[in-house]
Amino acid sequence: MTSTAYIVRAGDTLGSIAKAHGTSPAEIQAANPIIKDRDKIQAGWKLSIPSEATPASAPTSKPQATQAKSAAALPPAKHAGDSSSAAVKSAPPCADELVDVVHFTADADRLFVLTEAQAKELRTEVDLVQKLMDEFHGIVVAATAAPCKKTTSNPEAACTCTGCKKADWAKKAGEVGLLRLEDRPKAVAAEPVETEGDIQGKIGELQQARDFFLNYDSFVAARSGQMHNVIEGNWRKLCEKKVAQLNAEIGTLQGQLKAQGPQSGETFAGGGKPDSNSPYTSKRTFEAGAGRQVSHYIQEVIILSRPDRRYYVRAQFWTRVKRTWAHKASARILREKPFSPGMVKDLFDDIKKAIGDSAKAGPLGKVEAKLWTIKTKEDHPLNALRCELYKFETKQADGDRYALSAEAQTLRFAASTSAGIKSFNPAKGEIDVGVKCEAAFALAEGKVTTTTYFPNRAGSTLQISYRNAVGKPVRHSFGSFRLNGSLELSCFTGAKGGLEAGVKTGKGAAEGPSGALALLGTPSIDASKAGGRLGLKAEGFAGAEAGGALSGAVEWLPPADYGKGAGNSGALTSGNSGWSVLAQIKAEGNLALGVGFEGDFGIGLEGGKFTIDCRANLVFGPGAGGGFGTVVDLEKVWDLIGLVCETLNQIEYRYLIGVQQQAFLSICQLLYKAALSPGDTVESLIGDGVLALDAWWDRREAGMAEAALLTKGILKHKAVKVGSRTMPIDRLPPETIGPMLWVLTESYIGKSNCLEQEQAIVELLSRIRRWRHLLEALEHMSPDAHKVKATDSLNRINSFLVEKQQDDFNRYLDGLVFQGQPAAPAVQYAWNVNDSLVYGEQKRTLLASAARHSDTRIA
Repeated sequence: MTSTAYIVRAGDTLGSIAKAHGTSPAEIQAANPIIKDRDKIQAGWKLSIPSEATPASAPTSKPQATQAKSAAALPPAKHAGDSSSAAVKSAPPCADELVDVVHFTADADRLFVLTEAQAKELRTEVDLVQKLMDEFHGIVVAATAAPCKKTTSNPEAACTCTGCKKADWAKKAGEVGLLRLEDRPKAVAAEPVETEGDIQGKIGELQQARDFFLNYDSFVAARSGQMHNVIEGNWRKLCEKKVAQLNAEIGTLQGQLKAQGPQSGETFAGGGKPDSNSPYTSKRTFEAGAGRQVSHYIQEVIILSRPDRRYYVRAQFWTRVKRTWAHKASARILREKPFSPGMVKDLFDDIKKAIGDSAKAGPLGKVEAKLWTIKTKEDHPLNALRCELYKFETKQADGDRYALSAEAQTLRFAASTSAGIKSFNPAKGEIDVGVKCEAAFALAEGKVTTTTYFPNRAGSTLQISYRNAVGKPVRHSFGSFRLNGSLELSCFTGAKGGLEAGVKTGKGAAEGPSGALALLGTPSIDASKAGGRLGLKAEGFAGAEAGGALSGAVEWLPPADYGKGAGNSGALTSGNSGWSVLAQIKAEGNLALGVGFEGDFGIGLEGGKFTIDCRANLVFGPGAGGGFGTVVDLEKVWDLIGLVCETLNQIEYRYLIGVQQQAFLSICQLLYKAALSPGDTVESLIGDGVLALDAWWDRREAGMAEAALLTKGILKHKAVKVGSRTMPIDRLPPETIGPMLWVLTESYIGKSNCLEQEQAIVELLSRIRRWRHLLEALEHMSPDAHKVKATDSLNRINSFLVEKQQDDFNRYLDGLVFQGQPAAPAVQYAWNVNDSLVYGEQKRTLLASAARHSDTRIA
């Protein structure tokens, strides 16, 4: 065996080098001790490439040198130039025995009749592919949700996650030519969650609160006499107490930050600790390259002597044998007669006639006898091919079809591999498309369908991004998210009727999703711009342009109901308990993910309708790429509003990155409108669209009539009521509470006595139990929710408080919570409305004074 030298270049793999030199990776590794791991070679290495390696599957024979020596030792022929022959001319030539018949799906019209050597060669090829199929099935069976350990800083880290196992398998399948792989995309990993950003956010929030107290300019400067000194003294004592408390908390956090040392990475809300259920704690996402059409890397074959299932070979094997296997027969009988023992006899009579004297057909009798034992039409691949591909006496049904395309064959291969199919006609099996699930197969049509929960019944931890007090993005874990839907993979990509090789079937080859490698690779989903279909693709493979379609319902579980169940994080007492449907996934409502979308879950507006935007990894877990958006139906808008309000309450009313500004303002406007018309449905409040809602907001008068409606609704329901459902005041966004307080205080200041309206003001304020919530409400205390100075708003409230009411209000402010969940309130109400009666004359004087200094007159 001779060898040649080769210098490894950047981008080379051992498989590509072996293919280029007509040898195998094993041969190259055996000749080069420097190669310790086939998957790790370095540019610049000088390798010795065996140039006459014998393929492992080739039959053994005498060494060529020995054959040449023997040939040289023989004497020359005595009658080299004699054209006569002593042979009996009528004697038949030497003929091989034919032992089997096979049909390649790609060749619709021919059958191949094999000799013993050819049958053995086919068995070797089938076993090679079957071994890889069984290996992949083992990966699917053992699939877990374990996060990938590969990171940007350590891309070569050892990892046994399902995604990496599938990638390693795909590399092995690519080296032998079974599949075509693109260069593996770079893995972009999220760094482990640290606490620095979260601590900095808390420090910034406390500093803002401290600055508010330090800079507060009391309205009491306008007052006179002893009343002035009492109120001012109470307020200054409150300021001093709060500033001291806040400085102590800031110092503690700064000490923690210093002890922690410099950190980096993404931060999460809630102490900066990663959620163990979250797919984002350690993950990888892929930058997908443009795939090309899959073509002729897998070929499907039916072996009549083994009629239990379809088998698969590499396309390069098929390309070679279709030229070298000489014995062929027509499949004409399959077109003309239904499957029966008579048809089997006619088929083999045809085969023997086509072969003639060129071979011995005797052993084919065993194959024919086996086909005679077939009793039904469903348990034999060849019969299914005949039923679905060719016409016979009865009228062909519209649904009859058989997909011959390379994509269809690849899909059947991938489905069989994922499900571990050992027989031809499985009713259902287990597949892995980012999740393990039960699936129904129609392999003759090249279709796989499944209905299940994505990523699983317990769902993924929902992550909503917001900006903390220092402007740093933080992800907040809030409840659970899942897709209760159906996945369909099919061999059809929108073409009707026509198939390869000129074969035409019935009218039933309808348009549908397409995909094969989606079963073998890391999933990626997005909404097609054509028709809005939510598609599924496979990352890392060439030819993954079309993959499949998802449909179903996007569901959300609030945190209060999440995590129930003994000893199982994320398990539920009931699989459907507490889940709310946020949106439906359907072709007419799906959107391509908007450019510039931040975070992994977002809310926006499209054509005046609310939308939900999702990243693929929220549905399929770590490693999945892409994203999609879907329109929210009107009846589900309230659930979406509830999600926003609950989230805002949890994150101290910070800026939600994933919610478009206009979408958020529309939610606040809708809640305000609902407060004026308690019990109205979402459809009646927003039935004419978001633009009509915005126009109503701009033209509303915000005067006494509106204040009267607000007063009535707040006192009766102590909440905002939409239909039969309510939103508590303490969950309302500041952009809704602020305008409410402005309207109530503006019209109240101009009245001499309106206890009910003052009571509504107290009801609104008393339901606010967080410092940040109040601060934001004061900053939006204007007719249209535009930002104003919080001190001006606070002065506005203080302007009509008298003696004990001012003391109560100060205690209320003192009891507001800065961090965490509110405790029991220091006082039940911000102040006692009945004190207005006790200090009646003094109250009227204050109201008259405030009215003279009011910037805005009453409508």
